[in-house]
Amino acid sequence: MAIVGTRDPAHIDDAIRASDLQLDEEALARIDTIIAGAVTVVGPSPEGI
Repeated sequence: MAIVGTRDPAHIDDAIRASDLQLDEEALARIDTIIAGAVTVVGPSPEGI
């Protein structure tokens, strides 16, 4: 799996540590609250180019 934008080996270490992150129900509920009002952004995407 590519980690796009990684130019520093320390970033890879950070990504590996982040993969072990576990969020509790309170954190997940907070994230849901934050993104509930999110607006979809449209436009070109890397996949579409």
